[in-house]
Amino acid sequence: MSLDEALASDRFEEILTTEVEPHLGKIRPTFLTEYPACLAALARTKPGEPQVAERFELYIDGLELANAFTELTDPREQRSRFETDERPGAPPARRLTRSRRSSSTSLRPCPKRPASPSVSTA
Repeated sequence: MSLDEALASDRFEEILTTEVEPHLGKIRPTFLTEYPACLAALARTKPGEPQVAERFELYIDGLELANAFTELTDPREQRSRFETDERPGAPPARRLTRSRRSSSTSLRPCPKRPASPSVSTA
């Protein structure tokens, strides 16, 4: 299932926690970065990439040990996000769920732009 399909069917978190997370950080600590902005309601978006949230999670041996994001401090943007989430037919609501050192896994934008997770090691 593609990232876009997982987001559209509201299965992103389920797939991430059951299929991806157990394998992260098995060899070395791994950072999951570039979380879809549509699932990070209170995180600031990455400059130049509004569909990507400034957010990361640290995994060691399949266990999430850290979860952080750059806080969204623009009240107009925050209101706009919440209003968008409340509209009928809106995509699944943003959730408060999840830089790079030895390993990094990137999850790219929400629907409308084909993307797939990528893994890189340092």
